Amino acid sequence: MTAFLLRAYALHIRGSLDYDETYYYILGRNLFTGKGYTLNGLPHTAFPPLYPIFVGLTSLFTSSVALATSLISAVAGALLPLPVYFLAKNVFNGRGPRPGAAPALVAAALAAVWPALYFFADRKVAYSLRMYAGSEPLFGTLFVTGILFLWLAARRESLAYAAAAGATLGLSVLARNEATVMFGVLVLWFALDRVILSGLPKLHRALQTIIVVATFAAAVSPLVIYVHSATGSASVGSKLTNLVRTRPTLWRWIQDGDARDYVAVHNALDADATEMADDYWGASPLGRPDGSTSNIAAAVSLVTSPDFRWLGVLWRIFTGGPVPLVPGFLWPFVILGLVLPPWNGRWWSWTLLIATVALVLLLQAIAVYAIARLQLPILPLLAVAAARGLDAVARAAAFVSGILTRRLAVEPLVHAAFIAAVAVALAHRGVELNRVMPMSNYSAGAISSNPSDRELSRILAAELPPGSSLMSNKPWIALLAGLDWRVCPSADDARLLTYASARKIDFAVLGLWQTPMPAPGTPLYPYFVRTITVKSGERALLFDFRPAWSGGRAQ
Repeated sequence: MTAFLLRAYALHIRGSLDYDETYYYILGRNLFTGKGYTLNGLPHTAFPPLYPIFVGLTSLFTSSVALATSLISAVAGALLPLPVYFLAKNVFNGRGPRPGAAPALVAAALAAVWPALYFFADRKVAYSLRMYAGSEPLFGTLFVTGILFLWLAARRESLAYAAAAGATLGLSVLARNEATVMFGVLVLWFALDRVILSGLPKLHRALQTIIVVATFAAAVSPLVIYVHSATGSASVGSKLTNLVRTRPTLWRWIQDGDARDYVAVHNALDADATEMADDYWGASPLGRPDGSTSNIAAAVSLVTSPDFRWLGVLWRIFTGGPVPLVPGFLWPFVILGLVLPPWNGRWWSWTLLIATVALVLLLQAIAVYAIARLQLPILPLLAVAAARGLDAVARAAAFVSGILTRRLAVEPLVHAAFIAAVAVALAHRGVELNRVMPMSNYSAGAISSNPSDRELSRILAAELPPGSSLMSNKPWIALLAGLDWRVCPSADDARLLTYASARKIDFAVLGLWQTPMPAPGTPLYPYFVRTITVKSGERALLFDFRPAWSGGRAQ
């Protein structure tokens, strides 16, 4: 309950949705209103469907976009302490209450209050330090649950747990497709653990591994089938090809805070200006024959061209900034928990598991780029290690206090007080970060906070036919107006018009900074254009892309 209340509070005061979260909502809403798994009017393959499914289902019971997304995130994040508790209990062989608190309970408490696991403010920190864009809490809980089942399959030599591990890790891919790589290395750890520690016959060990892989494949297969039907390529999505295109531009954004190069590439049109250049914006009905890259080729490209500059960013993510992934005072406990032998004698296996996940996150940073939310999967594992270290220090403090006071009854109180103080300090730190960091600069475009965007959406809803397609650089404007959103390309007026015509887009709303008011002789002039002034004094251009001879007239 504490975990849920903290997350609900943080999401409530945040008052905004990011671009990705808006896309998730549109995907889920379209799916549950008969439009299919579509974004930008096309079958979508970049974002896996599990989080949008939950959000779309929730949207049937609430008209609030923020509530539909936040409720799923708060509930999914609040469930994280459960797998962390059972993982810690099995790793450290905790069997029932110990003086003060069992390490498993400490681990669960840390997972509930660890600041980076419920820091949702996003606009007042550098891009590399942003923690949340929709699916992370759901992914984190599924991923740790999969590791729990994998650990139980290894320790209890169970085929049922092996099946549960594969299926749960497969579901984590349906939340975030980066989990595919995670799964590969976890299977390597599992196979190595089976060879070295298991006394089972070779056939049984092999069967366990085969079951993990088979159930994983079964869970992921619907996504692969869908992507193949939409693109003709068998993969878990089009994120890799997008990363190949955008990675060269990300350094300037993350390092200097300038996203212009990234937006220009991310929102680029193809050579003919008839569709977006990147599959991120939807599966092309034409198959994108001009220069499109397969996911396998994209993966090879990323792996074979590492960028070691991201190591410095990765270091800052873990240790610096307003929200380090690991609070500084927790590091000694984490390290102590990693080096102390657990009570079940499996020290090397547990430490190797954490090292394996950490190595993958390190390689991911070098091959792709470093951003805090990509590194979140390791935090619950570090919470288990920190719990072991905290428990050891608390036991030592309790033992000393018992000797000094000559009262053994004091020991449980000292033990519990020490751990409770750490937990309260962490919770307070997280609450303060969320309280002081939420967006206050409305120009950033928060869906729930920006009055000008809301007023513009109200005007559009009153003036445009319901369900019309609207091109906008801010997807929430179309969403709040009840219109079908279309991405706004980075292009000049002529190419913008060609794209709008090819996609049969009805209307577009652009800021005056995006394109000047069309004048006679300019490509957009034959189309109906008007200026909208919203309450904040901002102005936007509304384009009716229906030709002048169909009723529109230039103003």
